[in-house]
Amino acid sequence: MWSLDPGPSVQRPSSQSSPGVTVDSMRSNDDTGSLWYDVGWPVLAGTVAACGVVAAYVEIGLLGTVAAFVLIELTVAPSAWSILTDMGRPGRPAVMELAPVCALGTVVALGLVAWMSVWSIPAFLLVLVTSPLLDRRRRSGLAARYGSQRAETRRRFEEIVAYAFAPEDDDHRLSD
Repeated sequence: MWSLDPGPSVQRPSSQSSPGVTVDSMRSNDDTGSLWYDVGWPVLAGTVAACGVVAAYVEIGLLGTVAAFVLIELTVAPSAWSILTDMGRPGRPAVMELAPVCALGTVVALGLVAWMSVWSIPAFLLVLVTSPLLDRRRRSGLAARYGSQRAETRRRFEEIVAYAFAPEDDDHRLSD
């Protein structure tokens, strides 16, 4: 009989792509192990992405596909960098992870819409609805990596408000 239980945890060699990110940290842990999220969804998303990139290549050519990818990445990277650094997070993930994902998503959307027209919507919805990001446990890990904790955000907001509404006679903001 087939079992979807991943079994006991097996130590895998982990390659460091960036500090703190390992192959093991991208997989489900034992509590939330799922064959769909570990194998099925990446195959589905990869297939849709590959079809979209090939369709973009066929529709707009190699130069157009590469130009779209590079221009979108160069647009998203500085924006994501500034947003993450303003939040007090390191900006490197913005350049190394978020910008390429946004650029790839846009190129895939261009290719699939040009190839399948309105029928590309079910493909996008299938990938989106079955995404691991919709799982609350995985989404909290993503928020911890790119976002800020609520308590930290609240503390920083209260500091800003207290600083902005400080009495003028007790203004410690201006230094001599």
